[in-house]
Amino acid sequence: MPIKTTPTYGFTLIELMFVISIISILAAVAIPNYANYLKRAKVSEAFMLTGGITKTIADYYSFYGKFPKNNQVANLPKPQDLSGQYIKSIQIENGAIHVLFKQNMGNATLSLRPAVVNSYPPTNILVWVCGYAAMEGWTVVGENKTDIESVYLPRICLSN
Repeated sequence: MPIKTTPTYGFTLIELMFVISIISILAAVAIPNYANYLKRAKVSEAFMLTGGITKTIADYYSFYGKFPKNNQVANLPKPQDLSGQYIKSIQIENGAIHVLFKQNMGNATLSLRPAVVNSYPPTNILVWVCGYAAMEGWTVVGENKTDIESVYLPRICLSN
């Protein structure tokens, strides 16, 4: 008489090892990409906080025909008072905006600089140049102090 066996349910050790190895490979790829995504998100805070500041500087330039030397001349708060979750300070220096990030971004700096069109008669046309970007036919005002790796910057901040 044959012996009856009950069916076994579950996974073998090999099957479990295979699943764990697949999860490990996916995690090894996803974690660095997520870390880069977080740094890019932190950089985007700079653009949100400088939106009103760029308008203030453009208005100053339109009224006086020159760029403000610092925060006080532009009638803006002190640099350390302009901060955010990842932003340590925002400083105006001869029209350029220098955003200093906090320690969690390695004290990196991002510069936004105004550019005016080279034309005669002069116009009040003003655009903002970010990071390492360059514009032909325009005079870019202020020093570029950007030291953030280009991987974390939006494409508009990179030279072509």
